[in-house]
Amino acid sequence: MQQLEKVRIDGDVRELHRSPEHLAAGGDFEVTVAISFASSRDTLGETVASLHEQVGAPRFEVLLVSNGTTDDSVEVARAAAAGLPTRVVECRSSGYDSNARNVSMVEAAGDKVLFLDADDTVGATYVAAMAAALDTSPIVTAVWDLQRLNGRRWPELQRRPADPGDWPMRQQGWTYAPAGTLGFRREVPRAVGGFDPGLTFAANNEWCFRAYAAGFEIALAPGAVVHYRLRSQGVQALRQRYRWGVSEVAAAKAAQAYGFPPRTGLRALGVGTAARLLKRLPGVRSGYGRYDLLSALGHAAGRVSGSVKHRSLDL
Repeated sequence: MQQLEKVRIDGDVRELHRSPEHLAAGGDFEVTVAISFASSRDTLGETVASLHEQVGAPRFEVLLVSNGTTDDSVEVARAAAAGLPTRVVECRSSGYDSNARNVSMVEAAGDKVLFLDADDTVGATYVAAMAAALDTSPIVTAVWDLQRLNGRRWPELQRRPADPGDWPMRQQGWTYAPAGTLGFRREVPRAVGGFDPGLTFAANNEWCFRAYAAGFEIALAPGAVVHYRLRSQGVQALRQRYRWGVSEVAAAKAAQAYGFPPRTGLRALGVGTAARLLKRLPGVRSGYGRYDLLSALGHAAGRVSGSVKHRSLDL
């Protein structure tokens, strides 16, 4: 295993479980699927179960990182992972999940590491597609699909397939992606380090920008789909997107230290954000349209608050 001296780990890491399948493999894995979680029993089992359905995947391990869990999520995860080569480790982080992501980078046995959130699931070709894309690109992203986990509540999402044209995301031309869609070779954190725990919700943005500055541009992994689970209530989505907005301003400001270009002029004043809000207005006749507008309003409010808090105009 390659050492990752630049990846900072806060606190101790303790192994809780190693499956017989993992022991039999002797640590010989091409891919690590890393899932960090904290009291996620209601969704974690379904997330892990989707890894049983992988088709054409190279040899992979499941690395489960418990981050201060207080319920029986560890037992739920172990039961769901039965039959898969699995390790469960525990860390306790003072912030969000950035430290747990860093633990995943360090503890991974595979040279290719895939981050997966504990409330999402993946398509049957996810591991194979991500691994294949990482053969030619050091950092890649899957795409989000909203149909599978949310279509029953909002039928209009059944008519909205995942759009690979939206991925990877870009800000000021620099590529980034949500943490739970990322895959990378270990050479990336070896070169740029791990997530910054101080940035909480947008640590993935700053890490992607740092990687971009070092020459690692994110590529799309064709055929890799993450089924993303939306928050169950509009007010929860508003709070989530508000926190994202605040933290995104902080991440962009931090990235300026290594050349990230700040927004200027009308873009800094929020013209693009206003346009996205106006674009959503015709959709308020549907349940999901109202939910989506509420989410966007939360995000816009977060960027206003973040601009004030971090003294960086970035609406």
